[in-house]
Amino acid sequence: ALLVVPSGLVVMAACVWRLARRDLPEATRGMQATAWLGVGLFFVGLFSRLMADSLWAVAAVWAVMAAVAVVTAWVCATYTPRGPETRADRDG
Repeated sequence: ALLVVPSGLVVMAACVWRLARRDLPEATRGMQATAWLGVGLFFVGLFSRLMADSLWAVAAVWAVMAAVAVVTAWVCATYTPRGPETRADRDG
């Protein structure tokens, strides 16, 4: 269940989000990050099962790996690179 349910729900949410905003010419960075998070959660479920044997260990490994995947998706969706700045700009 940890293999397909979370990833399927996230991909479904990304698809509904895209359909609701179909007036946009292309998907936003948040939509893309959500879709890739769904793909990543599939592999998180797969690898967590390979790394642990008992149910509680699998759930613990999955929770940690899923948290890392969510933070990575959040950073990818919200990161905006800074432009070139000079020392005078930093010093005020």
